[in-house]
Amino acid sequence: MADPLVVNLDDLRSALDVALRTVEQALGPEVELTIDHYWRLPVEAAFDLTAEPGGLTVGQLSDDLDFQHYAGAEPESVWHDLQHLQGLIHALQFKAQHLTISDNAS
Repeated sequence: MADPLVVNLDDLRSALDVALRTVEQALGPEVELTIDHYWRLPVEAAFDLTAEPGGLTVGQLSDDLDFQHYAGAEPESVWHDLQHLQGLIHALQFKAQHLTISDNAS
């Protein structure tokens, strides 16, 4: 059996910071999101490669943004908080997918 994969949360935090700073340099400190609804694949289906993924649901960025305002409060549940953050990160990915390094030059 292969060694387990380990994510270092400090490294992940640093990588997220770099990515968010890059988006900020290209798009500014506030990014307008023009689409509200998106497809969400259940996390269990995303990691089960033995079956065709199913169970698509709809996520809503306006709901994810509402969550963001309460992020400093007591978490509802870690998985739920991460789900909202994932929606926002996917929206930023969608918005930034056509950026190039030259777009980031200040």
